[in-house]
Amino acid sequence: MKRCKNERDSFVWFGRNIYNYDAIELKDKILETLMNDPDRYEIGILLGKQPNGSYVVCINIDMNGECKEKAKNKLVDVLTKYKIIYHLETTPTGEYHIFVILDKLTESLKKTTKIIFTDECMKNKNGKTYRGKIELLGANKPYPILIYNGIINDKEPFIVYPIIVNQVEQFEKAIFEFQFGV
Repeated sequence: MKRCKNERDSFVWFGRNIYNYDAIELKDKILETLMNDPDRYEIGILLGKQPNGSYVVCINIDMNGECKEKAKNKLVDVLTKYKIIYHLETTPTGEYHIFVILDKLTESLKKTTKIIFTDECMKNKNGKTYRGKIELLGANKPYPILIYNGIINDKEPFIVYPIIVNQVEQFEKAIFEFQFGV
Protein backbone atom coordinates (compact mmCIF):
# COMPACT_ATOMS: atom_id res chain seq x y z
CA MET A 1 0.00 0.00 0.00
CA LYS A 2 1.29 3.46 -0.76
CA ARG A 3 0.41 6.88 0.49
CA CYS A 4 1.54 10.28 -0.55
CA LYS A 5 4.16 11.92 1.72
CA ASN A 6 2.20 15.15 1.84
CA GLU A 7 -0.80 13.17 3.15
CA ARG A 8 1.21 11.93 6.17
CA ASP A 9 -1.47 12.69 8.74
CA SER A 10 -4.33 11.53 6.56
CA PHE A 11 -5.17 7.86 6.32
CA VAL A 12 -6.66 8.16 2.86
CA TRP A 13 -5.24 6.49 -0.24
CA PHE A 14 -6.72 7.05 -3.67
CA GLY A 15 -9.92 8.33 -2.09
CA ARG A 16 -10.30 5.29 0.20
CA ASN A 17 -9.87 4.97 3.95
CA ILE A 18 -8.57 2.05 6.02
CA TYR A 19 -11.97 0.36 5.98
CA ASN A 20 -12.69 0.39 2.25
CA TYR A 21 -9.20 0.40 0.71
CA ASP A 22 -8.73 -2.47 -1.74
CA ALA A 23 -5.30 -2.65 -3.38
CA ILE A 24 -6.41 -5.38 -5.78
CA GLU A 25 -9.33 -3.31 -7.03
CA LEU A 26 -7.09 -0.21 -7.38
CA LYS A 27 -4.04 -2.06 -8.75
CA ASP A 28 -3.88 -0.34 -12.15
CA LYS A 29 -4.38 3.13 -10.67
CA ILE A 30 -1.74 2.49 -7.98
CA LEU A 31 0.84 1.22 -10.47
CA GLU A 32 0.23 4.11 -12.87
CA THR A 33 0.58 6.64 -10.05
CA LEU A 34 3.80 5.07 -8.78
CA MET A 35 5.36 4.86 -12.22
CA ASN A 36 4.59 8.54 -12.90
CA ASP A 37 6.20 9.81 -9.67
CA PRO A 38 8.07 7.04 -7.79
CA ASP A 39 10.05 9.32 -5.42
CA ARG A 40 6.92 10.91 -4.00
CA TYR A 41 5.64 7.87 -2.12
CA GLU A 42 6.51 5.76 0.91
CA ILE A 43 5.83 2.05 1.32
CA GLY A 44 3.36 0.90 3.92
CA ILE A 45 0.86 -1.80 4.62
CA LEU A 46 -2.51 -2.04 6.25
CA LEU A 47 -2.18 -4.25 9.32
CA GLY A 48 -5.06 -6.58 10.08
CA LYS A 49 -6.84 -9.02 7.81
CA GLN A 50 -5.11 -9.64 4.46
CA PRO A 51 -6.62 -10.76 1.13
CA ASN A 52 -5.36 -14.34 1.72
CA GLY A 53 -7.25 -14.53 5.03
CA SER A 54 -4.18 -14.22 7.26
CA TYR A 55 -3.60 -11.33 9.68
CA VAL A 56 -0.54 -9.09 9.92
CA VAL A 57 0.11 -7.55 13.33
CA CYS A 58 2.95 -5.38 14.57
CA ILE A 59 4.50 -5.16 18.01
CA ASN A 60 5.58 -1.54 18.39
CA ILE A 61 8.29 -1.04 21.01
CA ASP A 62 7.91 2.65 21.81
CA MET A 63 10.63 3.42 24.37
CA ASN A 64 14.24 4.54 24.59
CA GLY A 65 17.63 3.33 25.79
CA GLU A 66 18.65 0.09 27.43
CA CYS A 67 15.05 -0.67 28.37
CA LYS A 68 14.08 -0.72 24.68
CA GLU A 69 16.90 -3.17 23.93
CA LYS A 70 15.93 -5.37 26.88
CA ALA A 71 12.29 -5.47 25.76
CA LYS A 72 13.26 -6.27 22.15
CA ASN A 73 15.65 -9.03 23.21
CA LYS A 74 13.09 -10.60 25.54
CA LEU A 75 10.41 -10.50 22.82
CA VAL A 76 12.77 -12.01 20.26
CA ASP A 77 13.67 -14.77 22.74
CA VAL A 78 10.06 -15.78 23.45
CA LEU A 79 9.01 -15.52 19.80
CA THR A 80 11.93 -17.76 18.86
CA LYS A 81 11.15 -20.19 21.68
CA TYR A 82 7.60 -20.65 20.34
CA LYS A 83 8.88 -20.89 16.74
CA ILE A 84 7.16 -17.69 15.64
CA ILE A 85 8.51 -16.34 12.37
CA TYR A 86 8.79 -12.56 12.72
CA HIS A 87 10.34 -9.62 10.90
CA LEU A 88 12.17 -6.99 12.95
CA GLU A 89 12.91 -3.50 11.72
CA THR A 90 14.26 -0.33 13.27
CA THR A 91 12.34 2.90 12.71
CA PRO A 92 14.04 6.24 11.93
CA THR A 93 13.67 7.20 15.62
CA GLY A 94 15.37 3.99 16.76
CA GLU A 95 12.25 2.20 17.95
CA TYR A 96 11.42 -1.34 16.87
CA HIS A 97 8.60 -2.85 14.85
CA ILE A 98 8.16 -6.61 14.98
CA PHE A 99 5.83 -7.84 12.23
CA VAL A 100 4.10 -11.22 12.63
CA ILE A 101 1.69 -12.96 10.26
CA LEU A 102 -1.02 -15.02 11.99
CA ASP A 103 -3.52 -17.60 10.76
CA LYS A 104 -6.39 -16.00 12.67
CA LEU A 105 -7.14 -13.69 15.58
CA THR A 106 -8.70 -14.81 18.84
CA GLU A 107 -11.15 -12.66 20.77
CA SER A 108 -8.56 -12.08 23.52
CA LEU A 109 -5.96 -10.95 20.99
CA LYS A 110 -8.47 -8.58 19.39
CA LYS A 111 -8.82 -6.91 22.80
CA THR A 112 -5.06 -6.56 23.29
CA THR A 113 -3.66 -3.14 22.47
CA LYS A 114 -0.89 -2.88 25.07
CA ILE A 115 1.67 -5.52 26.01
CA ILE A 116 2.86 -5.41 29.60
CA PHE A 117 6.57 -4.98 30.30
CA THR A 118 7.45 -4.92 33.98
CA ASP A 119 10.45 -2.59 33.69
CA GLU A 120 9.93 1.15 34.10
CA CYS A 121 10.79 2.36 30.61
CA MET A 122 10.70 5.91 29.36
CA LYS A 123 10.24 7.60 26.00
CA ASN A 124 11.69 11.00 25.15
CA LYS A 125 9.81 12.89 22.47
CA ASN A 126 9.97 16.57 21.56
CA GLY A 127 11.87 17.41 24.74
CA LYS A 128 9.33 15.71 27.01
CA THR A 129 9.58 12.41 28.85
CA TYR A 130 6.74 9.90 28.76
CA ARG A 131 6.29 6.38 30.03
CA GLY A 132 7.40 3.93 27.35
CA LYS A 133 4.97 1.37 25.99
CA ILE A 134 4.68 -1.71 23.86
CA GLU A 135 1.65 -1.81 21.60
CA LEU A 136 0.06 -4.54 19.52
CA LEU A 137 -1.11 -2.88 16.31
CA GLY A 138 -3.53 -4.35 13.79
CA ALA A 139 -5.21 -6.91 16.03
CA ASN A 140 -8.22 -4.89 17.16
CA LYS A 141 -8.71 -2.86 13.95
CA PRO A 142 -7.01 -2.18 10.63
CA TYR A 143 -3.95 0.00 11.13
CA PRO A 144 -1.84 1.65 8.42
CA ILE A 145 1.91 1.56 9.08
CA LEU A 146 5.02 2.54 7.16
CA ILE A 147 7.67 -0.02 6.30
CA TYR A 148 11.15 1.42 6.82
CA ASN A 149 13.49 -1.35 5.68
CA GLY A 150 14.60 -0.60 2.15
CA ILE A 151 13.84 3.10 2.65
CA ILE A 152 16.15 4.15 5.49
CA ASN A 153 18.65 1.30 5.15
CA ASP A 154 19.80 -1.41 2.74
CA LYS A 155 17.71 -4.19 4.33
CA GLU A 156 14.90 -5.71 2.33
CA PRO A 157 11.39 -5.01 3.60
CA PHE A 158 9.61 -8.06 4.99
CA ILE A 159 6.98 -7.88 2.27
CA VAL A 160 9.47 -9.29 -0.27
CA TYR A 161 9.87 -12.56 1.66
CA PRO A 162 7.59 -15.61 1.30
CA ILE A 163 4.55 -15.43 3.54
CA ILE A 164 4.92 -17.72 6.53
CA VAL A 165 1.79 -17.84 8.63
CA ASN A 166 2.12 -18.52 12.36
CA GLN A 167 -0.42 -20.23 14.59
CA VAL A 168 -2.15 -17.70 16.79
CA GLU A 169 -2.07 -20.08 19.79
CA GLN A 170 1.75 -20.13 19.75
CA PHE A 171 1.87 -16.34 19.39
CA GLU A 172 -0.44 -15.92 22.38
CA LYS A 173 1.74 -18.26 24.47
CA ALA A 174 4.81 -16.19 23.57
CA ILE A 175 3.13 -12.90 24.47
CA PHE A 176 1.82 -14.37 27.72
CA GLU A 177 5.29 -15.56 28.68
CA PHE A 178 6.78 -12.18 27.79
CA GLN A 179 4.30 -10.42 30.08
CA PHE A 180 3.99 -12.81 33.00
CA GLY A 181 6.85 -15.33 32.80
CA VAL A 182 6.44 -19.08 32.48
